[in-house]
Amino acid sequence: MHNILNFLFGLPKTLIINFKYFSWHDAWRLPIWVTFRCRLRALKGEIKIEAPLKPGMIKIGYGDVGVIDNHERASFSNDGLIIFKGKTNIGVASKIDNHAILVFGKNFVATAKTSITCYCKITFGDDVLVSWDTSFMDTDVHKVFDSDHHRINEDKSINIGNQVWIGFGTTVLKGSFIPNGCVIGANSTITKCYTQEKSIIVGNVGKTYLSGISWEV
Repeated sequence: MHNILNFLFGLPKTLIINFKYFSWHDAWRLPIWVTFRCRLRALKGEIKIEAPLKPGMIKIGYGDVGVIDNHERASFSNDGLIIFKGKTNIGVASKIDNHAILVFGKNFVATAKTSITCYCKITFGDDVLVSWDTSFMDTDVHKVFDSDHHRINEDKSINIGNQVWIGFGTTVLKGSFIPNGCVIGANSTITKCYTQEKSIIVGNVGKTYLSGISWEV
């Protein structure tokens, strides 16, 4: 019942985003569902879906996580390119601010209160699970220059592999690469490239704790 009411109350915004980004033929299929608590801040740029279109295959602002206030607003802002490669659920109170290229692989799930700020390129692989209260930023937003006025904090892409599980409270910053099959411990900070697949990575300096693991939902 909760999701039905969410869909009905969010139908005006759902219609707006679908008819903004897709042809009339595709828009009527309503591949993107937006909850009424999602603020549509900027509908510019492009959205591409590289998969067979199905109603509600992409959900923004839906979900019910006990530790998150379900009345908190989500927000969506795009003036770049967003690519969805399959079923995607961007949960309650999540925020997307895209100014470049943002790619979601198949079966992407962000449970709640995920913040994605993209000024360069952020790529999520297939079967990625993101726990609540996480942040992804490929930029410092504000520019810093040296004495010769050369910028010293350029934006750098973030790349998340396939079947990666990111624990709650984690921050993933520019220049990060997380290989396939990895698990990121809660409240970790990721700032660099890792090479070992199927590893547990934990802590504020992102140390590899254990390798050769596997996980499932």
